[in-house]
Amino acid sequence: LYETNFTTLHLVLCLLKKNVRKETCWLLSNIAAGTHGQIGTLLESRQDMSSVINAVRTEVWDVRKEAAWVVCNIATGGAEYHVKCLVDLGAIVALCEILDVADAKITLVALDAIKSILKVGDYTSFVDEAGGIEAIESLQHHENEEVYEKAVEIIEEFFGADDDIADELVPEASENTYSFGVSDKMANNVEAPQGQPLGMFNFSS
Repeated sequence: LYETNFTTLHLVLCLLKKNVRKETCWLLSNIAAGTHGQIGTLLESRQDMSSVINAVRTEVWDVRKEAAWVVCNIATGGAEYHVKCLVDLGAIVALCEILDVADAKITLVALDAIKSILKVGDYTSFVDEAGGIEAIESLQHHENEEVYEKAVEIIEEFFGADDDIADELVPEASENTYSFGVSDKMANNVEAPQGQPLGMFNFSS
């Protein structure tokens, strides 16, 4: 059944009227929410899946939304090799581009999909190149609390904490002591122990 119908999927998404394209993507999103075997069948034709991913980026909203569900369902429910296939087909760019839509539900599932992809491999540079880091950071000010919390979670888990504090302390070694130089910014808020220069902490034996 799948092999017969999927061979012309890209033609359906490119040529037929909007309602047909929308219903086709809706059907595919339900299959993508199924078993790994069903997801694998969807991904057998790279041309067809490329058409779906392209629809996430370029289609009218009704079709774009349903196409996004296809990609997100595969990313969150597929096996590792399914997710890697999505990445190879350009899904990260499509997901990053849909983060700024007005539909909070779609934004949430796109964030979930990006998180699932980042768990599979180190694709942080892909997200960065697609403008995803900036987009996710902007969602930390989103009016929807779930969107805000998910954005914060992804930034903290995959894009690192602020290293400014670590950069302030630079270890220096002398013959019998180890000391940590403190920047001027930190020194303004620290009082030196009596008899010891500000900014130096000695651990001599």
